[in-house]
Amino acid sequence: MIRSLTTRFRLLGFTFFILITLLHLVLYYMVSYALFSSIDKHLLEDTQTFESSYLSGSQPERSSIEVYTVRTPQGYVLDSSEDILLPPPSSVKELPQISTVKVNDNYYRMISYRMNNNFIAQYAINISSEISFLHTFKKLLFLSWFFFVCLLILLYLFILTPIQRSIVHLGEAITREELNRVYTYKEFEPLVSKFREYTEKLKELSLRQKNLLLALVHSVKTPLSVAILMIEDAILSGRKDLDPLKEELWRLENNINLFLRMAKLEESKAIVSLERLDILSLIMDSLRLYDRSRLKLKGKSCYVFSDRQILLEILNILLDNAFRHGVNNCKVRVLIKDKPSYAEVLISNLSEKPIQPDKMFKPFEGKYTGIGLYVAKNLAQVVGADITIRQKQISRGIYLIVVKLTVPKQASHP
Repeated sequence: MIRSLTTRFRLLGFTFFILITLLHLVLYYMVSYALFSSIDKHLLEDTQTFESSYLSGSQPERSSIEVYTVRTPQGYVLDSSEDILLPPPSSVKELPQISTVKVNDNYYRMISYRMNNNFIAQYAINISSEISFLHTFKKLLFLSWFFFVCLLILLYLFILTPIQRSIVHLGEAITREELNRVYTYKEFEPLVSKFREYTEKLKELSLRQKNLLLALVHSVKTPLSVAILMIEDAILSGRKDLDPLKEELWRLENNINLFLRMAKLEESKAIVSLERLDILSLIMDSLRLYDRSRLKLKGKSCYVFSDRQILLEILNILLDNAFRHGVNNCKVRVLIKDKPSYAEVLISNLSEKPIQPDKMFKPFEGKYTGIGLYVAKNLAQVVGADITIRQKQISRGIYLIVVKLTVPKQASHP
C-alpha cells in the first residue's frame, strides 16, 4: 500500500509537470499566433494601398515603420526605400511569401509578391516592438513555469513526503504497539488517539480471554493426570481393554501441555533446556501411539542438541499429520539423514488432497490446514530448527507429501 501511495504521488506530480509545461507552451504559441495574424492582416491591407500608389506614379505615403523594395521579374533591385534594402525572397517562383526578417538590428514583417506589371514588390513593416514583447513574454512564461515546478517539488518534499512518513510511522507504531511514543502531525492526533484507545481495548480483551483459557486448561490438567494414573493402575491389574482410552487421554494431555508451552513462549517465559538427544529414540517414543505396520523407518541413531519436550512435541505433530491425513493404510516413511552439522528427519506419506506449501504454516489459512504445523514451526524456531514441506503429484489424484525437519547438532539458541 505504501509503495502504491508513493507511486501515485510521483505520477500525480509528473502529470502536473506535463500539464503546466503544455499550458505554458500553448499559451505562448496562441499569443504568437494571434499577434502575427493581426500583423499579417494589416500588412495585406497596407500592401494594396502601396501598390495602387506606386503604380499610379505618386510617391507612396509611408510611416516611419514602413519600408519597401521593388525588383525586376528576375529579382534585381529596381527601387527601394532610401535607408533600407529588404533582402530578396528565397525563391522568385514561389510568391507570394510572408516572412520575418532582420535588417540593421530591426525586425520586419515582409510580404513579397508580384504586382500587375510582373515586377516583384516587397513591402514590410517594423515589428521590433512586437518581437521584443514576445521575448519578454517568453521570459515571463519561463519564470512562471519555473515557479510552478519549484512549487510542486516543495509540495512533494515538505507536505506529501512528511504525510507519507507519518502514515508509515503510524503503521509501524501500531505493529510494535508503541502508539504512546509515536510522533506525527497534530492533525493526525485524533486518529492516533482512536487507534491507541482501540488497541488498549483489544489488548485487555485478549488478555482476559487468554487468562480464561489458561485457567480452563490448568483446571483440566490435574484431573486428567489423576485419571491417567488410575487407568495405568487398572491396566497393570489386567484391564487391557483400557489401553485405547489411555492413549486418547495421553494425547489430550499432550495437547494441553502444548497449549501451555505456546502460551509461555508468547510471553517469553519459556525456559529452553538444550541437551544431547538421540533423535531416533525420540521418534520411537512418538510412534508408540500409532500402527507400526504402516511405518517404514530408515536410519540410525543420530545425536542432536535440542530441548527434549519441544522436539518431542514437534515430532508428535508431524507424525500425527502423516498418519491421520494420509491415504488409508498407506505407508508412512520416516528417513533419518546424518549430516555433518545437522540432522534431517524426512516424513513422507501419500495424500489424496493437494496442499499449498506457502500457506501450510499459517493457521487456518490454506486449504486443509489447521494449527498443528503453525505450532510446530514456531516451536522449531525456538530451538534453532526448521521445518519445510513439499509435494509431488505421482498419479491422478495422489500426491506425495514430504515434510523435512532440520535439527542442529551443535548447542545453539536463536
